[in-house]
Amino acid sequence: MSRQIILHVEDDDNDALLFRMAARRAKLDVIVHRAMDGESALHYLAAHASSAERVPPPFPDLVLLDLKLPLLDGLSVLKVIRSQPETADLPVFILTASNLPEDVQMASVLGADAYFVKCPAFEEAIQAIQSRCRVAVEA
Repeated sequence: MSRQIILHVEDDDNDALLFRMAARRAKLDVIVHRAMDGESALHYLAAHASSAERVPPPFPDLVLLDLKLPLLDGLSVLKVIRSQPETADLPVFILTASNLPEDVQMASVLGADAYFVKCPAFEEAIQAIQSRCRVAVEA
């Protein structure tokens, strides 16, 4: 059984730490790589398509994406992910502080697989990730 790779795109150190602690507590068998802004996330994903990278980082099984990011916001990152053949089918879960209906709707339109608001739905997000990791391992 191979460990699942999560690319966590999160600029807030406290939120990133909280996710890692929750993943440990939930006994998720995952390796978490972090990108601190939208451009870094896309660079991480593009490293697999580029022959210039000698040893690319491991390709993620799931992207956990915040919306409010520096350099390039999460919705823009999601749009690029869905537009590239290499990443179009990559599962993307939104984990954000925004509960604005327009953000939820736009994430759905752009192809997010799930949308969680950080505070009230954090445990739901962990459970969804657990479920996603189990499905990927069994496949």
